[in-house]
Amino acid sequence: MKHKQYGGSSAARQLQCPSWTELAKQMPVQRSSEAAEEGTMLHACMERYLQGKEMPSIGAEFMAHTITEDHLERLNMAYMAFGELWKRYGIIDYDIEVTVSFDDKTGGIIDILAWSNAHLLFIDWKFGQGMVVEAKENKQALFYHMCHTQGVQNTSLQPVIVIIQPIPSRTDQDTLKIWEPEPGDIETFKREYWSSRNSTGYNTGPYCQWCPGASICPLKTGQALIAQLLDPKEKEKLNDNLKLAYEMEVWARDVKSFAHEQLEIGLVLPDFKLVQKRGIRKWSDDAMVAFRKQRKIPVDAYLEMPKLLSPAKLEKKFDLTKLSAYISKTSSGTTLAEKSDPRDEIPSVAAIEETLKRI
Repeated sequence: MKHKQYGGSSAARQLQCPSWTELAKQMPVQRSSEAAEEGTMLHACMERYLQGKEMPSIGAEFMAHTITEDHLERLNMAYMAFGELWKRYGIIDYDIEVTVSFDDKTGGIIDILAWSNAHLLFIDWKFGQGMVVEAKENKQALFYHMCHTQGVQNTSLQPVIVIIQPIPSRTDQDTLKIWEPEPGDIETFKREYWSSRNSTGYNTGPYCQWCPGASICPLKTGQALIAQLLDPKEKEKLNDNLKLAYEMEVWARDVKSFAHEQLEIGLVLPDFKLVQKRGIRKWSDDAMVAFRKQRKIPVDAYLEMPKLLSPAKLEKKFDLTKLSAYISKTSSGTTLAEKSDPRDEIPSVAAIEETLKRI
């Protein structure tokens, strides 16, 4: 489906910050984050589950990711939650990845649309481990309901908003969250949503975190200037200052991420450069052979099941001088640094590609 300008994931932002799209238009297309790509992979795994296909096993490569025990635990929790939902509502059938459109600019994809004799369920997988997503008053789900029912005459089925978010580390959070909105909730959302589409203005809040225009937002840059004038240790304003600090953290991360991406594709900034990340020491494939030769190091000392301890951990207890040939130090990629940083500047991907063309 062609990407819509107004989608479900931006519905909450649209309600609070109507002019965000004007900023987004000024930005180049950004690469998806590692967390977003992992989420896409786990969504695809759930599709396989529900289609009766074999799941990737631990250690297998799937969609450029290595499947871990944590991945499988989250997937199993999500699948069990879906089974509980099936029993609770007597689901008759469902469709996966349902495309809905309100108009040429407005629409999206529902993860699962299920139905019973009395209910229509809008089900959304959420595999993020940071922010907990609630079903009650969920703007993304209300947006999908609005698009799905556009032009539909028979809407007698009771809508049910479902969020399935497995977080193994949180015992205080339910994987399955359900909300049955009243007709008034739906009408209020529609009225406020279309009012925002005819409005302008910027506002800051949690929805800024994934805004593509956050790094050039006038409110965010204004907040940054204000923050420099505030006393960080003033008790009377500590609560407000802390809220500002959290918002600035997110904004600063967005600015750095965008700058890093732009430098890698050839942008030149006068005060910053690309450098290699500091190298991490790793064992070579022949390290186990070397360990067996070093009889002074007992087997149980260098193995932490199911993997070999890193050189950094092991050298705290043993002298690894004789094993240096089996240790390599490699960087995991590039990072931003100020021009004054002593590390050597490395060429951008664009510069390397240009050089290769000339060879």
